[in-house]
Amino acid sequence: FAALRDGSKYCCYTEICDSERIVENFKLFDFSLTEDEIQLLESSGHRQRLFLHNYMEGHPEDPFALERKH
Repeated sequence: FAALRDGSKYCCYTEICDSERIVENFKLFDFSLTEDEIQLLESSGHRQRLFLHNYMEGHPEDPFALERKH
């Protein structure tokens, strides 16, 4: 959940040219989690993804390498 904390790992890609809609798209990240909420999510034990990105397994930039070891 570190990515949720600093926000630097997000990119907004849009095909929308309307500036109001672009601003609205960025509001998706206009929230924060408390330390208690982060602890709750991390302790849930539920480690499941909809898209596994197995083609990245073994690649040095695999974003889920640590998760694959669990």
